[in-house]
Amino acid sequence: MRLLDSSVWLEYFARGQHLDVYAAAIRDVEHLLVSPINFYEVFRRVLQQRNEDEAYQAIAQMMDGRVVEIDGQLALEAVLLAQQYRLPLTDSILLATARAHGAQLITQDAQMPTSVRFQACCTIRKKEQPRNHVRRHTSARLLEARLLEEG
Repeated sequence: MRLLDSSVWLEYFARGQHLDVYAAAIRDVEHLLVSPINFYEVFRRVLQQRNEDEAYQAIAQMMDGRVVEIDGQLALEAVLLAQQYRLPLTDSILLATARAHGAQLITQDAQMPTSVRFQACCTIRKKEQPRNHVRRHTSARLLEARLLEEG
């Protein structure tokens, strides 16, 4: 199972640099989990940058995956993870969700601590390149390698 961070969804909907890599994970709907947090973040950003129709189209595509619920136990686990790793609310909920479902969390977020990342979440920062470029490039490359292995 895979849970995608909203940054991955947004990269996909923007037809970004790593569209092909993320598209493979998104098309594999049998192994795709979606959090209500993803709905909130993606709908908000697409609405801000494009329009309401495109925001609803993005959500409709996300609903092809298995939408998981956020219950009280998950919320408490998210609080503990947020405190332990100093994560913001959305990241801690996504991490708690991935753990609760035994899912791989795929993210472009360098804020996620190395100690809690799953295989495809690793990022490498290099001072000579912009942070976003390195983070996205590395995450996409690792995900692509993982998907090819599973192929």
